[in-house]
Amino acid sequence: MRFPAHKIVAKAPLSPPEIALMKEMVIKAVEVHNERVNYSEYKQVILGGVASSRGYSHPGYGIQYVAYFNEKQEKVIWINGFAKASSFHSEEGSAYFEATVVDAEDGGNGYFETILNLTTGRAADFSIHGSA
Repeated sequence: MRFPAHKIVAKAPLSPPEIALMKEMVIKAVEVHNERVNYSEYKQVILGGVASSRGYSHPGYGIQYVAYFNEKQEKVIWINGFAKASSFHSEEGSAYFEATVVDAEDGGNGYFETILNLTTGRAADFSIHGSA
């Protein structure tokens, strides 16, 4: 999945209740994804910073998002999730992360994307990135 620029009709502002709904929808999308991958440690996405059963540390994720209206005038949010251990979350990388759509080709479950449709209440196209 890549940032869906071809579907953007106009930028969309998000109200505080919509931001709360976005967070709830991301959590639900991650839960559904994790159930589908049969709890494979490599493919699971762990949003909170917790240790796994194998002793690996999951540092949690930061979220980059763009809200827009699509061609049907539905309010949609593209979500780009990054493991907090990513260089994009360092002090030096934060300005880049805030100003640029980051496109990681691999990185496994350290990166994920999904598209949330606030109008319909549905999440679609949840995917983790591949691995090199």
